[in-house]
Amino acid sequence: MSVRELESFGSVIPDEYVERLVAALTLTYVGYKGASYSFSRTSFYSDAAAPRISRMFEKFDNKSAEEFVKTIKTNSILKSRICHVGQLSRLRTLGNILLNKPEITSDTKIFLELLVDESRTKELYNEINK
Repeated sequence: MSVRELESFGSVIPDEYVERLVAALTLTYVGYKGASYSFSRTSFYSDAAAPRISRMFEKFDNKSAEEFVKTIKTNSILKSRICHVGQLSRLRTLGNILLNKPEITSDTKIFLELLVDESRTKELYNEINK
């Protein structure tokens, strides 16, 4: 299923799919660092999906925000990708979207504040690698 199709569901996602959906959207948005003979860029992500994913994150409820934090702390693929500045920056963009939501819990908010604060990058890495 494409991000376009997922976006059409809005925020009506059954609980049993939230974890997988949040992880998939996060990995797609963050992308990966690589090299290509065809492209001069080294950060690869879906240009078409990125704005749709941003809009989906704007509609996230507290459960989805908590799953985002869980994904950051537990997903080994994501952890390996965000050791690169470009990918970490994109993850921070998603964190900022969620940080602006008034309904997030205090624990989630504390972690998101850590995520988006560029002066606390080392502390962030320590937190997710516990």
